[in-house]
Amino acid sequence: MTILITFSIALILSLMATWLIRRYSPRIGLVDPPDGVRKLQRVPIPVGGGLAVLFAMIFSVSVALSLDSRVALAFAERLPQWMALGIAGAIIAIVGLIDDCMTLLPLQKLLGQLVAITVLVIFGNLQIVDVAVFGTNVHLGWAAIPVTYFWFLAAVNSLNLLDGMDGLLGTVGGIICGALACIGILTGQPAAVIVAVALVGALVGFLRFNLPPASIYLGDSGSMLIGLMIGGIAIQASMKSHAAALLAPTALLVLPFLDTFAAIVRRKLSGRGMSQADREHLHHVLLRRSGWTVRYALFVVSGLGGIAALGATLAVYFRHDSIAIVTSLGVVVVLLAFGWFGGAELKLIRSRFAKLISRPKVETPVKTSEELPAQATP
Repeated sequence: MTILITFSIALILSLMATWLIRRYSPRIGLVDPPDGVRKLQRVPIPVGGGLAVLFAMIFSVSVALSLDSRVALAFAERLPQWMALGIAGAIIAIVGLIDDCMTLLPLQKLLGQLVAITVLVIFGNLQIVDVAVFGTNVHLGWAAIPVTYFWFLAAVNSLNLLDGMDGLLGTVGGIICGALACIGILTGQPAAVIVAVALVGALVGFLRFNLPPASIYLGDSGSMLIGLMIGGIAIQASMKSHAAALLAPTALLVLPFLDTFAAIVRRKLSGRGMSQADREHLHHVLLRRSGWTVRYALFVVSGLGGIAALGATLAVYFRHDSIAIVTSLGVVVVLLAFGWFGGAELKLIRSRFAKLISRPKVETPVKTSEELPAQATP
């Protein structure tokens, strides 16, 4: 019952808050104007949907805490971590909002992300200290803090990069959070379940205005917030005997992680800067396919995300990490086999490899007997 109430409150509040932000954002210049290159919408679109998601999520979780003593006790057991996640979420939403308003430099945005993650890792002590891999607990020791920073940076930036098509991040994020709620139920983490359900409800409410054709965007305030929250919920939901079983959450994030990895490969091999934008992301490639509409591309990506989510959940249920690995690899194989994504990156890799093996070898000339210095006669 608490789950249903949390979802419903988050949904209703998100609907109301998104409507208000969509209405009043243009009055303060909080819009995303078209540029004819990457932003192909016909008119400026309001941004700031992430603020609606944050508000709806925090309020609905607060109601759940007041209604269910079991949930309140679960939060109390890890109060520093959950409080830090809320504070870090607010920080990264503010950083994203500033970027939406005045476009921060990549380094400035990264510093903002690091501040938010530091609140989690250092002050909230939310760290990946032990990892459960194929039934074996691996103690990370000194690597715990850098691994945790890498996990959060990967989650935040991969989901931020994925936010480039109407309804895409809201749908994929909702699927991931729904799976995390199921994982939290299986691992006995009610606090993680409630936060994940609240985020699902908030995203569903937002999608009412974000499905194609979108009338409001999440903006960086929303995309980075969702990435941070998913990264934190994944750690909390996958905890088993103080060890985080992160293979299943990693499988959940296979689409944003694949898109980010492809972007790194593409920009590295083509000689472009890592912060230089292009139109070769997953959603761009799908939309260039003949006859594919935004809705159809969204349907395909959602289906693949759903398959990854199902595999991750079944892996936790049957306690076989291999299910998550096979499912996520299957999603990647489908994208490559049907030519839906990865073709440009594979061509770059083949071209670079061909250059390496065809590079002529520099042979050291062998001197003849006439060129050798005469030896002194004893």
